[in-house]
Amino acid sequence: MARRIVAVLVAVLAFAACSAPEKGTVYGRWYYPESQWVQMVCTAYAKSGACSFQVPVIQTDPERWSIGLRDGEEEGQRSVTEREYESCRVGDEYPDCGGAE
Repeated sequence: MARRIVAVLVAVLAFAACSAPEKGTVYGRWYYPESQWVQMVCTAYAKSGACSFQVPVIQTDPERWSIGLRDGEEEGQRSVTEREYESCRVGDEYPDCGGAE
């Protein structure tokens, strides 16, 4: 039970640490191109429950854009559209720089 509580607390803290402010000054911009990776998936199990046969499955992560925002003490990375990424430069104020969608 204690392990479960610790796991939940770690997950909550990790989520809180990764959240970005909704507005603020842009301090960085990142583009992540589409990428592919191989995940091995178990398709057959032995009577013991152990995996006895795996097949490779190609996973694709789509391209994405993000900006770093700082609003006082709050700071983090926020996913944005390609248009917002192209419109916002370091030093700009978000969401003003992103324009209307």
